[in-house]
Amino acid sequence: MKREEVINDVIHLFPYSRVKQGEDVVLYGFGKVGKNYYRQLKANNYCNIKYIVDQNWEKYQSEGYPVKSPEHLKDELDTKVVLALLKKSNQITELLALYGVDDSRVIHDDTFMCNPVYPDKTQTIETITMSRKEAEAFYGAQTYARLEKVRNLLKLGGVVDDRGYIRIGSPNDGGYVMVDDLEDRDKKIAYSFGINNDVSWDSDMGTRGYDIYMYDHTIDCLPEERECFHFFRKGIADMPDYGSEFDTLERYIRKNGHQDRNHMILKMDVEGAEWGFLNMVRQETLEQFDQIILELHFMLDTSRINAIEVALEKLTKSHRLAHVHANNYGSVLCVDGIVYPDTLEVTMVKRDTYSECPYAEELPSKYDSPCWREYPEIVLGKWNT
Repeated sequence: MKREEVINDVIHLFPYSRVKQGEDVVLYGFGKVGKNYYRQLKANNYCNIKYIVDQNWEKYQSEGYPVKSPEHLKDELDTKVVLALLKKSNQITELLALYGVDDSRVIHDDTFMCNPVYPDKTQTIETITMSRKEAEAFYGAQTYARLEKVRNLLKLGGVVDDRGYIRIGSPNDGGYVMVDDLEDRDKKIAYSFGINNDVSWDSDMGTRGYDIYMYDHTIDCLPEERECFHFFRKGIADMPDYGSEFDTLERYIRKNGHQDRNHMILKMDVEGAEWGFLNMVRQETLEQFDQIILELHFMLDTSRINAIEVALEKLTKSHRLAHVHANNYGSVLCVDGIVYPDTLEVTMVKRDTYSECPYAEELPSKYDSPCWREYPEIVLGKWNT
């Protein structure tokens, strides 16, 4: 068995015990520790990063990160400032005091953890290489066979009629590769679940004439508004006994008067709730969408294998895989050259709308780019092999 680290063995943990869930914070520092904190909070939405301050703010801002100059701390009266630094020096304390940040508002914690050998529920960034014999011994032959079955449910095929591909949204995380027929619809309706602070996909769809029905229970408002945006502070239900913050896709569609609409678009990045959603949603509801863009999480979590298998069996009755890309902030299992990423971005197209043809391109394709710029792409090669 071979284990290859993409980053070093240390993950710096955000000081969760000292920040309330949903609370506003400012991060001070965007080096290794700051990026660790930023990735964790972007993934789990535990609290709200108002912005990040760093002496090199111009560099990071040009790369698309929400980083400002330390001068902006003068505008903060009571927001907690989390030091994303290895050490809290007297110099830093004095500098913060000059900006009006007293020590009672400063949080610093140097807790870190080592990346465990996968599989584990803790997020890691690594590649595990095994032979099939090793994989069957490691997971158990029956469990590995189920992982193999799940991957094989996602057989990749191209589209015919000269329909190409197009990237919609951010050039990195938040952007997705879709089939390029988005101009062909009379009534342009899209549903978008999981917004956080990124509306790049929604904005690109709006520019193409779509009304976007946007859902996220973790934010109070959108980072920007457009006439085509219809935002609801609600999430997608992934279990039968869902609370008031959630509802089913069927009920959202009825409330919006779209129960008789077809040829719609669905985009969903909901940090693992996609599996419960897929298991609950009616088949007829899925068939109202020509393209379904999903981020699929925890693909290597064997405790979820049953839910994942059942969900993909339902989804692939009506839709097939037209594009796949690995999110490079996650573990990768490689068994005799077959790649199993923990997190996938998939574009599913309706079977009776899109005729299939062989897909021979090596992945990632020319339309793809790393979700996280700091790390290299995960090479999928020829997915169907």
